[in-house]
Amino acid sequence: MGSVNSEATTAPTRDFRVARVPAPAGFGQFFEETILLELVREVRALLAFTRIESKGDFADAAYVDDGRQTPLSRHSPTWLPASEVRGEGIFLRLREATLQTWEQQAGVKQLEQEFLQAHCGWRRVRNQNPPDAGFPGIRLILLHSLSHALMRQIALECGYTAASVRERLYCRKVGQEHGPMRES
Repeated sequence: MGSVNSEATTAPTRDFRVARVPAPAGFGQFFEETILLELVREVRALLAFTRIESKGDFADAAYVDDGRQTPLSRHSPTWLPASEVRGEGIFLRLREATLQTWEQQAGVKQLEQEFLQAHCGWRRVRNQNPPDAGFPGIRLILLHSLSHALMRQIALECGYTAASVRERLYCRKVGQEHGPMRES
């Protein structure tokens, strides 16, 4: 993912409107950027489906097809079922220096090893090789956990159903292509 230019402004449209705001009181040391998506349009199309098990909890653009995906029809479709949702959202960018400092702590490194062992065990039970492939790393685990805590709180305070609140994580590590997630 490319970086977001903090100085850039996006002209509002009938499908998209954003506002840059300060970080929540007392959290400025953690957040580099806070953006309210006052209006956002999302379109989702169904390309295929799976049964029993999903393609993976941490599947990304580099995911290799493992044969579990079933096409919608026997022939290539000329159209796809889709849905359009209009809503709102929050974009939070954590400070890269703060993330790197946290990742270097001995306790965090130990925790990452424990998560890696659990990930390998999960893949072994499902006969997926190599067992350590696709491990998201402690950074994504932190972001995912923070995201779910925020989604639960938003659902409670704003009256949304938990099923109507979703996340989208953008995460790159130091040394990873296009990473880390900060402005260049």
